[in-house]
Amino acid sequence: MKIHEKIKHLREFNHWTQEEMAERMCMSPSGYAKIERGETKLYLDKIQQIAQIFEINIFDLLVSENGGDTFYNHVHTNGNSIYNRYYGNNENLIDEINHLKEIIVCKDTIIAEKDKQIELLTKLLNQ
Repeated sequence: MKIHEKIKHLREFNHWTQEEMAERMCMSPSGYAKIERGETKLYLDKIQQIAQIFEINIFDLLVSENGGDTFYNHVHTNGNSIYNRYYGNNENLIDEINHLKEIIVCKDTIIAEKDKQIELLTKLLNQ
């Protein structure tokens, strides 16, 4: 994935319009649109600015996916950190899907245990 494609993907992932992104970058919407279309050269200062906006390392924008590299989107919400991963090849994507399936199984086990605890506590309260 080329850098302008990554930028567009990250913007869309964050549910921002091109106009919102242009405002964050202090530039015109048409100027920003050219970045996403790959019609303008991106110099280091702009790449650094974009990396700061998405709260990612500049390296993550610059790495080519030809080698199956991964880049991350780091989001802060109410003091919590969330990392979203994007992969350049199917093998890494399959590994991530399997990891997420394991997390879901774990979550389901915890929920089932909590449901048992709630049931037991309800019985105790009713006595």
